[in-house]
Amino acid sequence: MSDEEAVFVEPLAANFQMLEQVHIRPTESIIVLGDGKMGQLAAQVLALNGCQVTMVGKYEEKLAYN
Repeated sequence: MSDEEAVFVEPLAANFQMLEQVHIRPTESIIVLGDGKMGQLAAQVLALNGCQVTMVGKYEEKLAYN
């Protein structure tokens, strides 16, 4: 694993932990505030869990994947 990939292991694990701590169901609609790296990771984890995700942020190009 490269250093560029390794730096995302802990933040990604923290976002997966969020699903257990907050008890988010796959059928829920979620708003992620912030389009930074952590917000993008959170949105991806939630979407992979089946949630309907809306991201709010400053940069249109970062919000384009939704």
